[in-house]
Amino acid sequence: MDSAARLLCATLCAIVTYSPDQVFGQITPPPEGLVPVEANGLLYNLYYVPTHCKDPFVNVPKDVAGGLLVQNRERKVLMAKYNPYMIRGNIEIEPQGCLVIMPGVKMYFDPGFGIIVNGTLIARGSYIPNGRILMTKNPNASDHLGPNSPWPQDARLVDGNTTRDGRLDLQYNSKWRGVCTNYNNFTNIDLNVTCRHLGFVYGNFTYHSFSRNETDYMLFEKPACRGSENSLFDCPGAKDIKYGPTICDGQQVIGFECAGLRPDLAKDHWRGIEIYNSTVTMVYSTSERLRYNITETYLEYLDIEYAGLDIYKVDGLVHGFASISASPYVPIMNNITVSHGAYDGLNLTDIRGEIHIANSSVSHNRGHGLFIKSPVGQTLINMTDITHNWGDGVKMYVSNYTINEFNRDYPWSDSFCRVASSNQYMFPITLHQDVVSPIGEKPVGSSCQLNIRTAPQKMITLHTLIMERDPQASGMITVRDGGDLPSHPIILQFMVNNGSFPQSVTTKTDTIHIKFDFDIPRPDGEPVKRCKSHRPCIRFLMELTTNYGPDIELRVYNASVSNNTGYGVNIQDVRSKVSINSSVVSDNCYGAGIRVYQGAAEIAINSTIIERNMKCGVNISYSGGYQLINGSTIANNYGYGVITEYLLLNRTRFELDGKQKIEVVKSFFMWNEWTAFRIGNYCRGGEYLVNQSYFAYNLHESIEYLSCNISTSTPTNFSMAFTEFRGNKRHAVLISPIVNTVGTFTNNTFREHTLGVLRIDNGYDFIENRWYRELPVAYKIYENKFTNNTGRYVVNFRLSQPGVKHRLEFKFNTVQGNIIVDPFQYLKPRSKADAVIVVSSGNVEIQRNLIDNPKSIRDIATHLVDPSVLILANYNWWMTFEHSLIYPRLFDRNSRYNLAELKYHPVLKNNWLYGNYDTSLEPEYRWPFARGNYIGGVLDDNFVTNDYTKTYRVDRDIIILKGKTLEILAGTTLEFLPSIGMMILGRLKADGANVKFGPPQEIKFKLYEDDYIPIENRTVYEEIRLVDGANDYEGRLELNLTGEFGTVCSDGWTDQNSALVCQQLGLTFNPLYGRPTQVMFSDPTRPIYLSHVSCDTLDTDVRKCRSMKRGEFSCDHSRDVFIRCQPPTWSGVTIPAQPRHGRTFETQLRYVSIEKAGLLDFIEMSYAPGLRIDYNFYKMSYISVRNCVSDGINIKYANPFSQSLLEKVTVENNLGNGIVTRSPFLEMSHISLVNNAKAGFVYDPMFTEYEALSVRNFISKDETISLTTQTQLQVGPDKMIFLTTDPNPIAEDRTYEVEIITGDPFFRVCIQVFDYNPLTSIEKVTFYSSDRYSWQSAKSWTIEEDLVDFPIVSSQQFMTIRYRVNGTRSGRLAFAVISVGYNQNYDSIIKVYNATIKNNERGIVTKHYNNPSNERMEIFHRAKKETIHFELMTIEGSKQEAMFIPSLTKWHTNFIPTLEEMTRAEKVGEIKYVIVHSKIKNNYKGIHAEHNHVDFANNVWKWNVSYVTIENCETGGFEIELPRVNDLIERQVHQVIVNSSEMMNNKKFSFNILGYYADVRIEANKIHDNNCLLGVMKMSGMEKDLYIYENRIENNINCKFAIDLDLMSHSEYSSSVSGMIMYNYITSTRNTYVPQGLGITSTPVTYAVQVKGVQNVTLVRNVFDNKDLQYELVAGVTALILDNKMNVKENYWGTTDQYQIRKRIFDFDDWNNYAIAEYFPFLGVPNPRGDLAPDSELVIRLDLNRLGGRVIEDLTLPYRSEPYIVYSDLTIMPDAKFSIPAGVHLKFYPNVGILVLGQLVATGAPYSRIKFSPAEPDLPFGRRKRQEPQHPETLTSSDIRFRWRKAQF
Repeated sequence: MDSAARLLCATLCAIVTYSPDQVFGQITPPPEGLVPVEANGLLYNLYYVPTHCKDPFVNVPKDVAGGLLVQNRERKVLMAKYNPYMIRGNIEIEPQGCLVIMPGVKMYFDPGFGIIVNGTLIARGSYIPNGRILMTKNPNASDHLGPNSPWPQDARLVDGNTTRDGRLDLQYNSKWRGVCTNYNNFTNIDLNVTCRHLGFVYGNFTYHSFSRNETDYMLFEKPACRGSENSLFDCPGAKDIKYGPTICDGQQVIGFECAGLRPDLAKDHWRGIEIYNSTVTMVYSTSERLRYNITETYLEYLDIEYAGLDIYKVDGLVHGFASISASPYVPIMNNITVSHGAYDGLNLTDIRGEIHIANSSVSHNRGHGLFIKSPVGQTLINMTDITHNWGDGVKMYVSNYTINEFNRDYPWSDSFCRVASSNQYMFPITLHQDVVSPIGEKPVGSSCQLNIRTAPQKMITLHTLIMERDPQASGMITVRDGGDLPSHPIILQFMVNNGSFPQSVTTKTDTIHIKFDFDIPRPDGEPVKRCKSHRPCIRFLMELTTNYGPDIELRVYNASVSNNTGYGVNIQDVRSKVSINSSVVSDNCYGAGIRVYQGAAEIAINSTIIERNMKCGVNISYSGGYQLINGSTIANNYGYGVITEYLLLNRTRFELDGKQKIEVVKSFFMWNEWTAFRIGNYCRGGEYLVNQSYFAYNLHESIEYLSCNISTSTPTNFSMAFTEFRGNKRHAVLISPIVNTVGTFTNNTFREHTLGVLRIDNGYDFIENRWYRELPVAYKIYENKFTNNTGRYVVNFRLSQPGVKHRLEFKFNTVQGNIIVDPFQYLKPRSKADAVIVVSSGNVEIQRNLIDNPKSIRDIATHLVDPSVLILANYNWWMTFEHSLIYPRLFDRNSRYNLAELKYHPVLKNNWLYGNYDTSLEPEYRWPFARGNYIGGVLDDNFVTNDYTKTYRVDRDIIILKGKTLEILAGTTLEFLPSIGMMILGRLKADGANVKFGPPQEIKFKLYEDDYIPIENRTVYEEIRLVDGANDYEGRLELNLTGEFGTVCSDGWTDQNSALVCQQLGLTFNPLYGRPTQVMFSDPTRPIYLSHVSCDTLDTDVRKCRSMKRGEFSCDHSRDVFIRCQPPTWSGVTIPAQPRHGRTFETQLRYVSIEKAGLLDFIEMSYAPGLRIDYNFYKMSYISVRNCVSDGINIKYANPFSQSLLEKVTVENNLGNGIVTRSPFLEMSHISLVNNAKAGFVYDPMFTEYEALSVRNFISKDETISLTTQTQLQVGPDKMIFLTTDPNPIAEDRTYEVEIITGDPFFRVCIQVFDYNPLTSIEKVTFYSSDRYSWQSAKSWTIEEDLVDFPIVSSQQFMTIRYRVNGTRSGRLAFAVISVGYNQNYDSIIKVYNATIKNNERGIVTKHYNNPSNERMEIFHRAKKETIHFELMTIEGSKQEAMFIPSLTKWHTNFIPTLEEMTRAEKVGEIKYVIVHSKIKNNYKGIHAEHNHVDFANNVWKWNVSYVTIENCETGGFEIELPRVNDLIERQVHQVIVNSSEMMNNKKFSFNILGYYADVRIEANKIHDNNCLLGVMKMSGMEKDLYIYENRIENNINCKFAIDLDLMSHSEYSSSVSGMIMYNYITSTRNTYVPQGLGITSTPVTYAVQVKGVQNVTLVRNVFDNKDLQYELVAGVTALILDNKMNVKENYWGTTDQYQIRKRIFDFDDWNNYAIAEYFPFLGVPNPRGDLAPDSELVIRLDLNRLGGRVIEDLTLPYRSEPYIVYSDLTIMPDAKFSIPAGVHLKFYPNVGILVLGQLVATGAPYSRIKFSPAEPDLPFGRRKRQEPQHPETLTSSDIRFRWRKAQF
């Protein structure tokens, strides 16, 4: 018991009543002593109160019954002997007044009343029985107020400043959930019901942040509250609530700001204690150099209950109020309890002094437990329990000082530059400065400095509070520790920037030196420097404090913060230090147990237990600072254990340089639901150390380190030592990606993990790794133990490849007793094999380790798909040194040809890992290629199958090395196990025709299926199955979780989930074909077990993936998961790029079938073609490729001089395309492409970076030559080489030069480009047709400007390459160098002859590009001239287009060019399509060439379609769009020729030639019996040289037109453009959708031919007879001249009656902005070559009953009472006068008016006005807007237009 407690005990036990003698009327006080004495109405001997509180007047209950006012200098006391005090008013203590409340006093307040302290309150109870002071509500208040309603427990506001504002969370189905509304705002009634649900009265609606991952949400779209409810769940809309973690994806969640306190809540509570500007005493301590105020108010052994009701607001509402509120000084609080308040327990705002709360309890308050807003910090919470509060346990803001007037509070005369250095300053010290004072003064010079010293042994902390500057001014502050000498270290240096502050800095000595350098503008002519935007130019405010260590804002010692509805401890805007020591933070229900947000500071968590908190144990999200977690336990948190990340945006405070350090020491992380320790994204070079700690049984990753993936000057050091990891569900350590990081893992123990242990992985995304590999990595993993782990792997390493700046060493480790097996029993791995050690980049070394895992299927595997890479895995001790036993423990290129090679040799011969006793002198082991009827592995010697073994089983990839031959005899079958393939680096001879007698015998490459087990017989089928599908491989997913099968909800379902399901069943999943062909929904009674399932590539059981379980989501069987799987296949045959010449024999395939191939990697869902040819120069015949799960045949590049041929090839029933080529130089003959799921044939000359790399990497190393290592190369006649470059991450500025010579003057050098770096500013390659000495004057080609010219051929036997590097080499350059005869030429041609292309998704797809590359570094190969030739081809049954020809550009929605980029000319390529003697029938669509959407294209198109039949298409027919060509020099012209073809019986038919200028020839075609989409033939866009000759367009129905020429712009290429339509039959065109008859409307809707726009076309010698259409001709040509005529003579118009002919032509007499159609003379018979009609031209006079046409002579309309109807334009020709008498009424059809070229006289009378008004047409038609006239001299006024002569009215 301390002395104070003993004295208080004495006080309570020994108060006596004293009756003094009265002498001469005076009152004699009692003698002084330790025992308080009541006498004379006073209480004497109160030794523990301030002087002004001594001898207070005793107040009995009746004195305070109506409240109490303690006036200035009054002192009063309440005593327990007079209990109880029933208080019905406020107790107010004025300044200098004092109220003492003695131990044991019990105070009962009526609702809304409390204590208001402006003076001094001494409420010090005692710990002895009945010694505590009680302040609570009046227990009898509920008698007349009625009982309180219970507080709502299922609604809260989070992430706000108070519990009255923030994001809305509702507790629904046992979980707190954020709420979204699908952007349907709540009504005002809904708003108020929401606030009442929260316990308030009304409020406003706000949106908060977008929904986040790992958070539960609900969609509450329209509550539709009636207004009487106190809960949203009582509103009618609550029945429509939907919930789930992704239900609010892409939406902002809603929040509210509410006010008031609901009247039925806390209505009997009292107000609480409000302390504002209470009495303080200034304390000076010279020895400590301190000056500070100390409060005279004490709260001790005090219980405050049921406070928080404020009834004094002027809005007429009651409000919640803190039980204790204080500002600016806080009472000393010890052993108090604050509970059941209606708002915050304590609200301490704008505090200017220390805060100390000890031995207390703050619980069950409806707001935060403690709300603190202090610019000082210095808060100590000691031995205090803060529990069960509705908000945060502790919510603290470290704020800036509230400054009313800077110059008044901080006068310039006392500013930083005006005071002197001193050793006698009293702390705290404020340092302030306005560089320019209010009257224009400024410091002398451009810098100021100050030395300040504190007491010995103490330190000084500098805080920055205000930093402001004008944009034209600059300032820098430098802080040194110890003094101003250069030898004194700089501990802080920063530029003054608006609103940006450094972390507080603390010296290590007792002296601080501060220097301020500044520069401000001096405007011309002004003697005093001033700033315009900010008058002081620069302003700062700083504070110095002193202590024996850093200034600490918050200390939580020996405390318990638990079971709060919000955060446990939530501190924001920290600046110096936060310390939490020996405390318990547990069971807090939102966000984190401890949250540090924004600012920069040191965080120390020592000996603290942090457990069972929601979302996170500790969440540190700020700008940085030193962090220490020491001796603490972080366990069982329902989310992360610790997550520490760094704010990159809105950083108002920044960390100290070199101070970013995190240490985790002797701490325990166990059973956390998410990652136990997540750390990272710091980019200024920190140090992270995990040491002597324990991570066990966490349910996700143990440690996840996020490295900084931007360029930094200093890497982060993340190291770990002497730490144990045990039994964590996922990785012990996950680092993905790893960049800008160095470190060492040593002496750690990893055991009993069930998935993986250590994963350091940069992935294999090319774009990302191009960036990653420039950021350094250096790691050492030494002397660790990995034991008894299971799962997919123990360690998994993949740095960026290639990456010289990356290095990882895995050495001297013990990897023993681990059990790694393939997780899917019925699948064989290919690119992603599980192993104890997985290493997937060449910059990782696996050496000198003890490796002993006999129960594992393999010890080391690589996932690197790059056979050119060698990975060091040698000098290890395997518990044996027998190579034959070690070799099978590896999985690399020797197992799968596409993988990197593991260099295991030599191995150690004993367990001394540091020795040199190894097998260097012993040969390596290689798997025997032939083992009876089993073959597979590396073929390093020739092998021929035998006549006796007709079937071989292939159990390892066949890899035929260079120079070796595998000969397969006719009739032999190779059965490949799943995932096994063949790589031909040497020669494969597979010739089924090579038989001595009889017909050819087919050689078969097929899948081995003899051991196939039906799906329903597999053991996994008892746990997971697909049911009700069309076959065993598809159906509805059902899981058995409880003994009964149930379904899975598709919400949040991904392709990765589907892949895992298929893998568990022993199948594979292709996302392109993942939807079943048959869907049947489940029985409604069957349970739905899971939703929002989230699996990744490491999961092995879909039932154990992260998901929502039954009862946590809402779903029905209409959203069940359905999946379609594929059976596993073998991988196919790959022929890498090989030189065409220089080999004795080439690979030969004839009479070979390839079946059920194409599976590349079931884990990554990647697939390969059945036959892949990387460099084609082969002649292959009688090949069939069937039933593959990807493309049938895929050709990458081709030799331009070879006659590459695929002959008599069948490709059918493949899940991809039939044949794909990415290069021309290919001929195909007699091919059949049938039933492929994509296109039958594809030409796509595009390469991704990965695709080009895969071609390079498969080339044998000895077939390539590095360009950077040679100066001269000789390529002999008819020889070729591959020329490449190696990557170099070190920047260089250099030009490499290589001369290539053929050695024979009759041979030339050809360069063919495979790949290059599109960043030509870094790597630029130029080729010169000369030797190395004459290149400057020679013809040259540059990549990528001249890419369209490649392959290029030199003009002599030399070619010089100049390779300019200005940066880092990418290693992408790759060329084929070919020696060719001087007279050899090549044609870029694809020729397809005699092809059947049937029942594919599309028949033919050919893609063409307008740019050489794009922003993703993909390469688009183009050609100067290329031809695509199809002959004797049949395309039928295509589900989409028969032929689809898109023209593509690099620009897209997210990559928009500038005008300069868009109009920059590229070299123009010519693309010619020849389609002859072919049939296109029964397809969904015909030919569609989609080009015109490409602005400023760089390809010219030539189409020649002859003798082609297009019939029975569902839509389309022949549709070509021609782009504008960005061709300023060559001026090439598009061309379309269609002749002698037939198009018939098509639906929704269209023959369209749209777009840019072209030479168009349509001749001798038959287009008949089609059902039109709009019309038969349409041409639009720019003018065209047009020739339509001898076609028969007949019997087409539902057509608005037969020919529509809508050519609206003039040609840029020619001033004279011809147009001729001649000798055509255009008859019997019908349209049933418009009225029939003559002149039904004034707008042409249906017509045989329309010529509209700017191009005049001649129509002669045609037969028109289309009686079902409105018009035969619409002469819609517009011109700038009046005499605009169109030659339509000598046609047959279906009649010889000229009056009827005139009615069949719509021209100038109908709309006078159209041309005059000159139809006379005309044919008298329906024969284009017949005789003219023997008739004279009819002159048609104006018909007064049907006005319209030309007025060519003077005419006066007769007056009549009924209106005249004007059916077509009236045109008053020059020299004609048209008079309208008074009273005449003219009604005009729509789009009809009067054009006055002569004289119009319309003179009405006052009572007989002339009237012009609209008239309705005979039938209601949708009207097309009429084109404006093209007469520039015409004046426009309503419907009447005048020219030449003035009208008279």
